[in-house]
Amino acid sequence: MSVPGVAAPTAVVDRAMSVATDAWLWPVAATAAVGAGLELVVLRIFTRTIIHIPGASGVSPVLEVTADIGRFTYYLSCVLLIVTIALLLVASATAASTRAMVGAAAIATFATAAIGARVGAVGHDTAGAAALAAAVVLGLVATRTLERRAQIPVVAFSGAFALAAFDELAGEGFTTAGGGTELRLVAEVLAVVAAVTSPLLLRVRPDRRSIGIGLLAGVVVVAMLTANSWTITILMLWNFGLAGTLPWVLYGAAFGALSCTFVSLIRDGDRERAIALALLFAGGIGLHSTYQTGLVIAGLALLGSAARTWDSHQEPDDGR
Repeated sequence: MSVPGVAAPTAVVDRAMSVATDAWLWPVAATAAVGAGLELVVLRIFTRTIIHIPGASGVSPVLEVTADIGRFTYYLSCVLLIVTIALLLVASATAASTRAMVGAAAIATFATAAIGARVGAVGHDTAGAAALAAAVVLGLVATRTLERRAQIPVVAFSGAFALAAFDELAGEGFTTAGGGTELRLVAEVLAVVAAVTSPLLLRVRPDRRSIGIGLLAGVVVVAMLTANSWTITILMLWNFGLAGTLPWVLYGAAFGALSCTFVSLIRDGDRERAIALALLFAGGIGLHSTYQTGLVIAGLALLGSAARTWDSHQEPDDGR
């Protein structure tokens, strides 16, 4: 029997578990995002680029050490990502809302399929289909907690990931740089739209410094594509699932907008959305690997959690 004005014991326990989980979730997720960023730069970009530069073999000891650092950050990121997903599952399962429970089911589906594929219990196509479904569901769940304008980049990214994943599962195979199916082209357009509209995730207008950094980042990308389009498009394909079929200025605008958004989120103190954005960027679109797909799943799930965390931070202190 419940006593009026007194919370039920189960609710108190769930609330305490939710608070404890959130206390661990964001520091672990932030560390995972930093690790994923380092892994992306060192292992997936630097080591894949340097081997194509003439004369690079002369610095092989440096390359070997750099590769070791990249592999270490990769393994560390994998561990942190697993812990992040586990904490997200607990946080969603203990939250008192239907949306959170749906999100928990999506996370559990992805995690179960990923583990099953790892041990050989299910095929990689089954794991890919589970990842596709989880990404769509988590994207929809996130939109229910975000402001209306912020829903646009999230829906666009979820759609891009889903279309790219479906194209691979349908048997078309992984696209090549500069080409691909019509479905992949639509996915790439949606990915660029998601990046260009990413400033809609901001709760306040970006300041001049953030805009300046974004403009500089966009110009650098266009310059790199102009100077060595083949290498850059290959890196875009391997790391982000983008074939480079669109005009180069669009990729510059996309990266510039993402850079502006990320810096502005950090400067505004909205580090939760910054973490989620970083994980989505490091994951890319399509089914590259379980690791990169996990980054996307964690990023989408964190966007919903970020809204709840921000709201709790904004609650006025009533003196109790």
